[in-house]
Amino acid sequence: MEKVTKFGILAVQMGFVSQAKVDECLQIQKTHAGKVGQALPIGQILLKKRYLTEQQVTAVLQAQKPQAATCPRCGKSLHVPLSGKMTECPECAASLLPKAQPQASGKTQPQPTVPPQAIAKTQVPQQPQASGK
Repeated sequence: MEKVTKFGILAVQMGFVSQAKVDECLQIQKTHAGKVGQALPIGQILLKKRYLTEQQVTAVLQAQKPQAATCPRCGKSLHVPLSGKMTECPECAASLLPKAQPQASGKTQPQPTVPPQAIAKTQVPQQPQASGK
């Protein structure tokens, strides 16, 4: 069974939100669960508080999904979370490679694996730098 990184931890690692805001929302989640007997998803709370955008929630959820990978040495096929730290085969310790995905034409295309830090860098808008003149 794959270990999935918790949403709040990933959101912080991806640079989308501070740990303090996640902690605040976890407290809201705990309070809500005590009142109604069911916890709201932390991503939903972060979105309602406007601490995350819909695109950021989607990016975190995508990073939690297992990705197909294969070991080039022993051929073992695995599903590992993009956010996970498992980059080596548990059988032979070789570096895992993304498994090729079939395209509509029947050809296979390697599935890109992007570390969460790179996703965060591409989805966070950059502030324009002030001119030094």
